Amino acid sequence: MDILIDLQYLPCLEYFCCLLKYDQVYLEGHEFYEKQSYRNRCKILSSNKVIELSVPIKKPWRQMAIKEMKIENNQNWRKDHCRSIQSSYGNAPFFQFYADSILGIIEKNHRYLWDLNEELLQECLNLMNLKPELDITDQYRKQLNSDLFDLRSKVHPKKSFMNNDFYYPFSYNQIFGNKFVGNLSIIDLLFCEGPESVTILKKSVLKE
Repeated sequence: MDILIDLQYLPCLEYFCCLLKYDQVYLEGHEFYEKQSYRNRCKILSSNKVIELSVPIKKPWRQMAIKEMKIENNQNWRKDHCRSIQSSYGNAPFFQFYADSILGIIEKNHRYLWDLNEELLQECLNLMNLKPELDITDQYRKQLNSDLFDLRSKVHPKKSFMNNDFYYPFSYNQIFGNKFVGNLSIIDLLFCEGPESVTILKKSVLKE
């Protein structure tokens, strides 16, 4: 079965489990932007707690499609995100191998949120040597054909992954804390486990 899903910022593990589980992935490029979703935010693990990184968006003067949403570049968010990622994962085993490409994309002067998210998604897939069939929708469809599974807004910060059937946390070694924290941004897994990231993702798709 194929899936339709929203494009997110440095997506969580649940999101990547969805990409692994299905053959063809369509990215929703014509939906209206949804506030307080993973479309412009992600979660990482710091020394003290889980923290949320949020890309500031220019306040739209009307309802706008996701591909029209502009980043508020007057704020110094790029430096803050890179500093937080460096502080959280600078001592992770594989940080030195992956950080330059990921932070380099964040530091670019993207005008649109879509372009930032798409480039980061492609880079994370490349780092794991994953090549799902990705396409972008050509129009918005409220009702979908039966062969297309609608996952728009299913992976969401206000919805527990336990309510879905996509991700079953398979623990791995994290930098901080004695208790494993599941479903963080994919960069947590990449920086901590490197080449083993895909194996862990595959184990997280199946119930133990």
